[in-house]
Amino acid sequence: MSVHTSTGICSVDFFGGFYMSNTTDVELAGLDGDKTVTVEFKHDDRLNEESGALLHCALLYTSCAGKHWLWIHNLALNCCTQLADLYRNCETNTLINYMAKFAYQGVLNSPIKTVCDTIITQYAQILACYRKNCASPSSTGQLILPECMKLLPIYLNCVLKSDVLQPGAEVTTDSHAYVRQLVTSMDVPETNVFFYPWLLPLTKSPIESTTEPSGVQDLKSI
Repeated sequence: MSVHTSTGICSVDFFGGFYMSNTTDVELAGLDGDKTVTVEFKHDDRLNEESGALLHCALLYTSCAGKHWLWIHNLALNCCTQLADLYRNCETNTLINYMAKFAYQGVLNSPIKTVCDTIITQYAQILACYRKNCASPSSTGQLILPECMKLLPIYLNCVLKSDVLQPGAEVTTDSHAYVRQLVTSMDVPETNVFFYPWLLPLTKSPIESTTEPSGVQDLKSI
């Protein structure tokens, strides 16, 4: 698999369960609906709001019988020149997906504390840029985040407290490896629920039925 971009951005890093013999080609043993490859793009030149940013992903698949298929996925994204528009339309869930995979890959080559400090520094820079360029005047200890970013601190705290980023021997090596491999291949909705699970009120079931579901037996008859 290879990813190509229009002028103004370029792919600089890949996250997922794969092998790369060079800096551009991603080699996968298999790919299905439960696998995801996260790509980090770098803004390296001026972007045009009218033409936007164009992404081109090409996947060459070879079956066991030796047949070849080529899947092409094209994506056109809007661009903006104002930081206020950027923060107003940011994707918190996508940021958490990227930060988690960045951290989980980083622990393979760096101490856990160094990786956590790097993530916190990146997050602090995001907020500092927002305060400097977008936020309305407020007290020093207060920062009102846009609606789409209000849950970002909670999600980031969940990532930092996950098993992979916990120092010491409280979490076994097998648990570290399992969670790291699991999250590395997750898509955005999956990481959202993994780090901050949903709470479902069982007392307010939307199912209204007078008959018992199949497989349910009255305790009195047991």
